[in-house]
Amino acid sequence: QGAIQANNSNVTCGSSYDEPIVDEVATDVRVYPNPSSCKVIVEFPEELVDGIRLEVYNYLGARCAVNNYRANDRSIELDFTSLPTGMYIIHVINEGGLKSYSVVIQ
Repeated sequence: QGAIQANNSNVTCGSSYDEPIVDEVATDVRVYPNPSSCKVIVEFPEELVDGIRLEVYNYLGARCAVNNYRANDRSIELDFTSLPTGMYIIHVINEGGLKSYSVVIQ
């Protein structure tokens, strides 16, 4: 069990990634259910699980602390129960770059 740490700023601008944002990073990633009431599963193809980092941001660009649990060999469960309802962006990051997924928490 771990937590995605939040930063002290409520606004995030720009990118610190030198790699281009490419669809090949996580083309087989599934994010479900969407919308959700509290928990979201991020499911990877087996070869992408190692070296994957997840970051969660709210619609204002603030990084959010979200508990995450490795549900099995190919998926991570994100627990949004401590956050208000709204739209969130999940960044899936690996050595190949970054890909973003939107989720709605109701």
